[in-house]
Amino acid sequence: MANPKIRMFTVLLNGKKAFTINNVKIGYKSGDASQMGQEGYIGHSDGAFITTFSGTEVVPVAGSTGTAILESHMLLHKDIDFTCTIGGKLHKGIGRITSMELSAQTADGAASGTIEIEGGTPVLV
Repeated sequence: MANPKIRMFTVLLNGKKAFTINNVKIGYKSGDASQMGQEGYIGHSDGAFITTFSGTEVVPVAGSTGTAILESHMLLHKDIDFTCTIGGKLHKGIGRITSMELSAQTADGAASGTIEIEGGTPVLV
């Protein structure tokens, strides 16, 4: 029996493979709030849905402009299209980079870092 291949998580930015990530997290917050009346709890309001996406060990794909895209979108406060696969489903969203750290090794020029993206309701494909 062949050994399974373990692949790092791939992220597409603006439709192009930009980097791989290890230790990925995706979180959802419904934004719903409980509503109270004189008799007590009467239901929940529909809130603004928030998706949070983060990962460590961000490694740009060779020949990709992923790092430049991340830096320019964060500095200019621009939305970014992102796509990732979790649990066998594609999660497509539009969000903002809220936090990012990048580093590079001088010996081999390898780049890596961490990223956090926050957006609205994702489309699951």
